[in-house]
Amino acid sequence: MLRVPAGAVFGINGSTGCIVPTSNNHGNTPVKVSIVGGELGVSLVQADSEDIASISNVEIGSGLNNLTCE
Repeated sequence: MLRVPAGAVFGINGSTGCIVPTSNNHGNTPVKVSIVGGELGVSLVQADSEDIASISNVEIGSGLNNLTCE
């Protein structure tokens, strides 16, 4: 499970959405995640197809403009 700023999760549909890792050369590609909880501006997410432990930074703000969550 990974704690990210709530504003880092976009394209939310039900309990799924995307984040954009900026660490470990992920190439700023959106990663689909399941939202498992949240509190005080933080979302708890997990990803099925990504090693979530390798993510240390995520994109927020205008860096998410024009991206799609598929």
